[in-house]
Amino acid sequence: MIEIKHSLGTFCKNENNIIRIEAFSSYSKIYCVDEKYPIIISKVLKWFQEQLSTNEFIRIHRSHLINKNYMAYCLPNNVVMHNGDIINRSRRLKKNTTM
Repeated sequence: MIEIKHSLGTFCKNENNIIRIEAFSSYSKIYCVDEKYPIIISKVLKWFQEQLSTNEFIRIHRSHLINKNYMAYCLPNNVVMHNGDIINRSRRLKKNTTM
């Protein structure tokens, strides 16, 4: 469980329901299984990386943190998620084929 403060109050999200988190500026969009639209939070991606389990979440780009459980497959330049989202991999991770 991760506790997140939002403009509407504080809410808790189960880590298993988080598909991915996308950073933009000093905000983050949290994409969840049980939410129709992403939740926008005024926290940087590094904060989420420190809070979430390192066994389940991996940072594949400077702007993307994904839940490995929702990863469908890897392409040479991208990661495809179960929900159809295609996310670019960083140059450093493109060299790493163990992902």
